[in-house]
Amino acid sequence: MKKILLVLMAFFVISVGYASAYPTVVTGTVYDSSMNPVSGASVTVVCEHNGTNSTQYTSSIMDGTYIAQFYNSPTIECGYGDQVWVSAEYNSMTGTATGYTCDVESQCPIPVALVDVQIPEFGVVAAGLALIGAIAIFAIRRKN
Repeated sequence: MKKILLVLMAFFVISVGYASAYPTVVTGTVYDSSMNPVSGASVTVVCEHNGTNSTQYTSSIMDGTYIAQFYNSPTIECGYGDQVWVSAEYNSMTGTATGYTCDVESQCPIPVALVDVQIPEFGVVAAGLALIGAIAIFAIRRKN
């Protein structure tokens, strides 16, 4: 009986160590408004776990992808079913997106979230404002 109890305790210790050895992974791609990958964007990832936020900072690489890993500790926690917020900044332009880590351990062996971020370009906003201005001027001249 003692041997069985000892074996069960050993399996428990190993399984707890095995489960905590894997990080929660948040990954995705940073795009511009034309859906082209953005390399070198500053990326901030915030994970909320039981009302506590943990933050990781990273950058997008050549193909626009980024990855942030949360290793569970007393001060950093992120796990199954947690909400993540991702913001990316490039040349003073920012984009944000939200997502969730997978919520069932049987669906994915480690908690992971895939969150793509799109950074709108100033040129698109400026072009829209110019178009609205041109339409307004045309309408005023036509009215006179």
